Amino acid sequence: MQRATLDTSGAKGIIVSPDTQLSIDPPGLVANTTGAVNADSKYLTALSYITLRQYNSAATQYEYTANQIDVHCDVVVGLFGQYPFKLEVKGKIAIDKSTLQYGKDEWNNKYSFEGLEFDVIDKNNKVVDTLKLDRDGKATSKDLLVGTYTLKEKSGKWAATGQTQHEDIQVTVEAGKTVTLDVKNTAVTGKITIKKSGEFSGTDLWNDRYSLAGNVFILTSKTDGKTYEITTNEKGVASKERLPLGDYIIEEKTSSPGFVNTFGKKEVSLTYQDKETEIVFGETSGTNREVTGENTLQKVDVDTEKSPNGKANMKTAKYQLFYADDSTGSSAHKKGDPVKWTDVPTPKLLKGEKVKEAIIGGNKVNFGDSVVIDIDDEALQAAIGNLSLGKYEWLEVDAGAGYVTDPTRHVFEIKKKDDKTAVVIAEEKTSLEQIINVLLRLDKSLTLPENQGGSGFNGVEFTAFPINGTVAEPVVLKTGINPTSGEDGYAEAKLVFGDWKLQETDGVAGYDNVRDIYIRMTVDEATDKLLIIASFNEDFSDPFNKREFTLSDSSSEKNPNAEGTAGNLDSTNFVASLSTIRFNDNPEKPKEPGIDVEKSNVEIPGAGQGNKQDKPNNVENDADDKETPVIVTPSEPTDIFFKITNTGNEDLTNIQPVDKTTEGSISIEKIKWEFSLDEKGFVLGENGQVLVLKPGESFTGKGTLPALPEGELHGNLITVTATGKTSEKQVEDEDPWYGIDEPEEPGIDIEKGTSSELEAGQGNKQDKPNNVDKDFDDKEAPFAVTSGKPTDIFFKITNTGKEPLSNIKPVDKTTDGSISINEITWDFKLNKEGFIVDEKDELLVLKPGESFTGKGVLPALPKGELHGNLITVEATGTESKKPVTDEDPFYALDPEPKGPGIDVEKASGAAPEAGKGNKEDKPNNVNNDFDDKDKPANVETDKETDIYFRITNTGGEPLTEIKPVDKTTAGSISIKEITWDFAMNDKGIILGKDGKPLVLQPGETFIGKGILPKLPVGELHSDTITVEAVGTESKTSVIDEDTWHGLVPTPELIPSNPATYLPAMGALLSHYPMIAGVILILLVTATYLILQRRTRVSTMTQQTTEYYIEK
Repeated sequence: MQRATLDTSGAKGIIVSPDTQLSIDPPGLVANTTGAVNADSKYLTALSYITLRQYNSAATQYEYTANQIDVHCDVVVGLFGQYPFKLEVKGKIAIDKSTLQYGKDEWNNKYSFEGLEFDVIDKNNKVVDTLKLDRDGKATSKDLLVGTYTLKEKSGKWAATGQTQHEDIQVTVEAGKTVTLDVKNTAVTGKITIKKSGEFSGTDLWNDRYSLAGNVFILTSKTDGKTYEITTNEKGVASKERLPLGDYIIEEKTSSPGFVNTFGKKEVSLTYQDKETEIVFGETSGTNREVTGENTLQKVDVDTEKSPNGKANMKTAKYQLFYADDSTGSSAHKKGDPVKWTDVPTPKLLKGEKVKEAIIGGNKVNFGDSVVIDIDDEALQAAIGNLSLGKYEWLEVDAGAGYVTDPTRHVFEIKKKDDKTAVVIAEEKTSLEQIINVLLRLDKSLTLPENQGGSGFNGVEFTAFPINGTVAEPVVLKTGINPTSGEDGYAEAKLVFGDWKLQETDGVAGYDNVRDIYIRMTVDEATDKLLIIASFNEDFSDPFNKREFTLSDSSSEKNPNAEGTAGNLDSTNFVASLSTIRFNDNPEKPKEPGIDVEKSNVEIPGAGQGNKQDKPNNVENDADDKETPVIVTPSEPTDIFFKITNTGNEDLTNIQPVDKTTEGSISIEKIKWEFSLDEKGFVLGENGQVLVLKPGESFTGKGTLPALPEGELHGNLITVTATGKTSEKQVEDEDPWYGIDEPEEPGIDIEKGTSSELEAGQGNKQDKPNNVDKDFDDKEAPFAVTSGKPTDIFFKITNTGKEPLSNIKPVDKTTDGSISINEITWDFKLNKEGFIVDEKDELLVLKPGESFTGKGVLPALPKGELHGNLITVEATGTESKKPVTDEDPFYALDPEPKGPGIDVEKASGAAPEAGKGNKEDKPNNVNNDFDDKDKPANVETDKETDIYFRITNTGGEPLTEIKPVDKTTAGSISIKEITWDFAMNDKGIILGKDGKPLVLQPGETFIGKGILPKLPVGELHSDTITVEAVGTESKTSVIDEDTWHGLVPTPELIPSNPATYLPAMGALLSHYPMIAGVILILLVTATYLILQRRTRVSTMTQQTTEYYIEK
């Protein structure tokens, strides 16, 4: 073959056909076939090529290859000055760009094609062109030589494009063609996430009525105005993906169950990050206010609503709040569980007062954290707030005094109202309070003349009048036929709780009306017992009829104070009763006038007997004893009250009160009576005539005692005279009154103990040991400290006098033991002299009634060592300058461990109490012990006697191997048939229920019983019970014993020879006892004759009293 070596002068390149059979064989071209070009052609054939030159010249050299000189073809070289065809050797690249998500149109100003460029890089890694996209994402390159190129995207402002960088693109340029590339970039999009939680509950919701799911939010793009709606899931999360870049406003559309719209407007920006990040994220969070609720319970009387009824008091009613449904969540509960102040959310008291404990059905109940409310005194309401959604119920647990509890469970529900109402007001509940009634039953009879009998009488009218602030209408009772017995004179009526006066208002002519009766109903709130009494006295003293009833309140248990009561009152039985009051109207008695006057400084006094028959201080606050005058308020006037009462059985007139000073320089002045006085001092009625005061009626007066000189005793005597209207008998009564203005005396009290809430005593060294709780100022009863630990000691200093104190100086001193209280601090500082000073470092001035406290630390005490300590305080009255002092000791002990101890006691009649044991007890240490030989028990003749035993562990550790042995020590009879609470083995050891030796814990006890057979008359029986045991821990043996003595007394002996018992009347009577008998008969006869000379006279009353008058 031939190789054609081309002339390279001016050559720029060679063009071959696509199906060329030529190949490069440096330094020339070699044909790969044996063919040859024989004719010129306008087409570029497989064995032809075109040389591109700057100028038209060419030279070709040939040589043979592979020694094939004899095998060759001639090569014809065509040189053309111009070609018969147009030669295309270049092409172009066009780009039409869009985004995957939005194409070209659906986007906002956060996106743009402008600013994007593509570098065109040839195979030599040379940038041959740069394509700059227009706003439509289009660009076309310049003419490019045919070949393969790489397009690399770039930008100088990526953030403005809103797109990520496209990967490099490989493209081949063909001659005469434009390659158009459809390039799709990824537009950067965003994801917005909203996290919603409860304002107070977070994501731990209170109960199943609250949900984080279902909260709807509206996302509004500030960039393009488009809106999107998203909803939270059960975790409170809502999100939206593929959002265009931009600023978004997040607004709550609707809140989820249990919440209101309080999320608040939020703004989130989705901002371009970089050219590699395809998704950017925006997140916001917020809280929604939980819906809570309130409820009010209104208390009303079933009859009078909010108005008072009787003397009952609704103000002390107490209600407890309970859950009325089951619920899960952070505040899970069951129906019927009590609502607690510590629950979540924490309930808020809106009206009333919190109650920690109360007496319910006679038992003290501690409510702890449970919601129990004493209703508001003014509004009679209990109100609670900050309750979670759900059902609740009120239950009255303690009724007010004079009422029974309302049994109704008042259910209410807290439900979400709308998306705006954060606090729901549940429907108000009304609790109806039933007042206690008392059934009053009367049996009215008339007494026959000369007390010959009586008979029921119909048509007699009685009226019960409410008194002492009892709010009720008078109740009229009229006697008639008893529907049960058919007897005449019966009447009954119900009275509401309160004080009443029962009066015979329409009696029988010729007969005296019965005396007024005063009925009172009270409740002892410490025992939940109702007491009803009836008395003839206005102050309810000396009742003749009395009954008690227990109150159960809301308790289902029996009142523990029920013994001796007449029944129980509750919501189903609210009517108590007195036993039937039986009245006798006696024939009218002779008229006896009576008048009483009483005087007091506190309130209108009760009436006395009058007619100068009363003893000093016969009524409360009477102060008619000169030795015990009233201490009046210094420098202030004192109100003095008077009461004049007709205490007789006929009308009084000409009533004339006169007040006179008997002691001191000051007199009572400005005395005013309910009625006016005439010029003679007689009391006038409302008609201007002399007052007629009927039996039992009274009227009052009031005067003023001016301020008394200090230390001066004031004495005063009120005298009243009156005349019986019928009998015209004059009666008189008087009542003195004494008062004094005692000079003020300073007083100080110091208390020390283990309680931080010490009460004050009297002070001035007047207090007795253990005068306040946890005082421990008795050396015989020290405080038992915790072994090995310090003890906090508290002090309290109080001004118990009537004037301010200063120069207060407390001093603490150890009196027993080796340990002292240290680290003592006070509410105020001490100066260097030890005086209490205030914040200004001036001596503290402590006003009457004021107090301050201190605290110290008693270090751990040595075992068994008694600690004694004395706190002393001194002070001076700021006005009187008198010094005062007080002191208080304190004792403590870390006791030695208590060893084993056993006690046995024996008694007749009943099981005895335990003693000390360990042979430390004295004779007759317990009842019916009879362990004193000189004072034996008197045993009945011809009867067996029960003997009881008690064995007690009195030590500090358990006991076992307990062995009781009973032995007769005197007499012929022994106790037999002894049995114990537990069995005994053959060794006499007490066994437990498991058949093993009994282990008796400290304080535990068991009983035994035996029988003492009939004793011979006059024979002393003595018996000793001994018990041994072993401590389970110390293995120490202990023993105790107890003796019992019994005797059948010898009857008084009757002598066989009566003469030896006759009085000494000489030998005659001694030898002839018959004569003594005759003398005795004569004496009896003489006595009878004397008695026959008396005359018996009877005075007729309701119960005949017999008198004997000597003629």
